[in-house]
Formats: sequence, C-alpha cells, structure tokens
Amino acid sequence: MAQLSPENTDPRYEAYQTLKLAGQHSLVWFEDPLYYFGVPTVLFRLYLLVENIPEAADCLVATNRWTEVPVPPNVRSNNALPDEEIRCLQPVPESKTQSMHNIVFLNAKNWNIQLPCNDYPLFPSPPMIVDSLLERILDAPPTQSFFRMRLSTMIGYIYGHVPITQKPSFAQELCAEHQQYHMDILAGVNVEARWVGEHERMIRDAIRAGTYTVKHCSVDRNDRRFFDDGVQ
Repeated sequence: MAQLSPENTDPRYEAYQTLKLAGQHSLVWFEDPLYYFGVPTVLFRLYLLVENIPEAADCLVATNRWTEVPVPPNVRSNNALPDEEIRCLQPVPESKTQSMHNIVFLNAKNWNIQLPCNDYPLFPSPPMIVDSLLERILDAPPTQSFFRMRLSTMIGYIYGHVPITQKPSFAQELCAEHQQYHMDILAGVNVEARWVGEHERMIRDAIRAGTYTVKHCSVDRNDRRFFDDGVQ
C-alpha cells in the first residue's frame, strides 16, 4: 500500500486524518489514488472506504466540521449498487476551505478491500485497486451497465498510465481469478467491449473451479468483437 507521505497534510484529506486520530481505519478511494499513481484525472468528491459507515460518519459530524446531507442520485448510480449503504457529508460553511470537498463513505467489504489493522496508509496499492474494480465489474448485474462502464474506464486508465501494471510480476500480485483478465487487458482486449464481461466472468468461474489455466490471451485475436468498439 502507498505509505504516509506529504499528501497526508493536504486539507483535502482532513477527514481521513480525523478518522485516523480517532483510531478508525479508512482508505481514500476512486480518483484520488488513481491520480496519486499517475492517472491524469480530475478530483471531485472525496471517497473513503471504511469498515463501519455510521461510526465513521458520526465521528466526523461530532467535530462540528461536517454535516450529513442526502446522497445525490448520481453518486449512487455511478459508484454503488442500489442496495448498498452510502453516507454523504459536506463541510459546514464556517469550516470549509478551498481544499475541502464533500465526502462519500463506501463500505470497504463491498469493494473486497481489507482495511489495514496495524498501519494507516492513505491509498490502497495498485494491485488492490485492480482486484477490487475487476471484481465489481464481473459481479455487477446487467441493469448496472453505466456502473460497469465507469469502472471499466478506470481500469483502462490504470493500465494506460500506471507503469507497474505492465511489469510481468504484477500478475502475481493479483488474485488468481483475475490474472487472465489482466493478461487479456495487456493483450489489447477492450475492457469496455460489450462481449468482454460475460467472457471474463466465465473464465473467472472456471478458474475458481480449477478447470482453467491462464494463458497469454484468452480470445482469438481475429475475433474483433473483443478488440474493437462495442461499448456496453
């Protein structure tokens, strides 16, 4: 995981620091870690993965620097499934600075992220991010096409801008059931192509069953469905 660094003193991460001082573990999620690892992205709301959303929200509200607000519909549709718990906070006007943004709490378990117990890293590592996003892409139901597309776009940017993903050793840092998906991305498979999700889900299930061996690329390179347009 990315260790504590000068970025931790940025007022943008004041909520993270407040939780840390209260002994609550969290990880900054979505655009912030992508930006930290080299993806050219704009930062908007601050997303925090926590173990207990009510406790984390109450901790910040108790400081009188944040107040709870309704979850905007686009936050839910873009970042979670309908039945998942989300809480949103915003800085109170008298404490808001230019670097303070609205906070969105997401449950770490829903993203298959194990929060650290013995230290307080700011961001998850690239392998943790990739494993988490791939798992959510594969598990998202057909009705959540925009949600899957957003996560697939993040995966594309990660592989396009984070050099460590191109190293041969990176595959071994991913969980076994995602290693073929990783190899297919390196082979040029379009993660947003409409056929890819179902194909990779079948492979994941076969890996779980012990009936599949990872290869350089799982599809015929002449099958342009997997390499051309065809966004879901």
